[in-house]
Amino acid sequence: METTLCLHCGQPTGGFLDPQFCCVGCQAVFGILKSGPLFQYYQIRAKGVCFTAPSPVKNEHRDYSFWNLNDCPQIRIYIEGIHCTACVWLLERLSIVIPDDVLGSTLNLGQNLLRVEVKSGGDRARIATTIEAFGYRPVLVESEEEGQGYL
Repeated sequence: METTLCLHCGQPTGGFLDPQFCCVGCQAVFGILKSGPLFQYYQIRAKGVCFTAPSPVKNEHRDYSFWNLNDCPQIRIYIEGIHCTACVWLLERLSIVIPDDVLGSTLNLGQNLLRVEVKSGGDRARIATTIEAFGYRPVLVESEEEGQGYL
């Protein structure tokens, strides 16, 4: 019997309701990427380098409201679940997805550390929920050294 692979992460689909996806998280991310200007993600991933086996992070819909207590213009976020060049490409385009909140973002792949330039009045909780909706787990860190503690 042939195994069907998830359209988003490439893992076996198993018994999920939609036979094209392994979980609701992958189905949601596929829908988000397909509906906007970021659908190139899949083309880049197909041509790019995969660093580890793809494995979606469990989407827990956490409350990130406390992120808005930080009013610094730049935040550092440890990102769990990065596995390929397409992940880097996607995370570095947050300003396209949430332009009211993000001026720019840069990922240090060696540390899984995302630096986000936040617009004045930008909603940091929305930044976190957007990253989570893409299938990653964001962890706000105070410094690069703190971020290295998650490696």
